Amino acid sequence: MRPTLKLTLALLLSVMATSALANEWVGVIKRSKGEVLLQRDSELIAAAAGTEIRKGDRLITGRDSYVKVTVRGASPVSVGPQANVALDRYIPKDEPVPHASMDKVLHGLASALTVNRLR
Repeated sequence: MRPTLKLTLALLLSVMATSALANEWVGVIKRSKGEVLLQRDSELIAAAAGTEIRKGDRLITGRDSYVKVTVRGASPVSVGPQANVALDRYIPKDEPVPHASMDKVLHGLASALTVNRLR
């Protein structure tokens, strides 16, 4: 494989890793009832089952509303009516929350490059 192609692949993977870490998710909404909003930066988003929760997001529930969230690496979290909760506090501190395992991707790429080089 040509050195230029190897460099291009390495740069592409580093960009992918950076963008994956910038949007790392910490949980997923499993159930919700009533008015449930997700505050991401200064934007309010209607949250429903399947919505990914990212670091820094807040869940806001209205009157007679609730939401149940599966938090990555922790127990599920239930949020009751009229709440405003940052889920970052429920993330285990000793475990990083990667979006994708880049180690496996890089290892696979290195293996493929080695095999192709030997041919």
